[in-house]
Amino acid sequence: MASKTKHYAAELVGKTVARVRQISAQEAADFMWYEDGNPTCVIEFTDGTYALVAADPELNGTGFLDIGKYGA
Repeated sequence: MASKTKHYAAELVGKTVARVRQISAQEAADFMWYEDGNPTCVIEFTDGTYALVAADPELNGTGFLDIGKYGA
């Protein structure tokens, strides 16, 4: 899956994950997300940054984080 262009999330390489959690009801309301059936997750890093799984770059809704393993 190598690419010749830098991926927008390349800045996450080398960060240490501190916590992975479901988005809170208040955070979802702040984004005006009212999709109870599709909760999303927040990945928090030790340096204070986070990654939020959303439907698109404009944060128009929640998203799903697919987790897999190469060669499995």
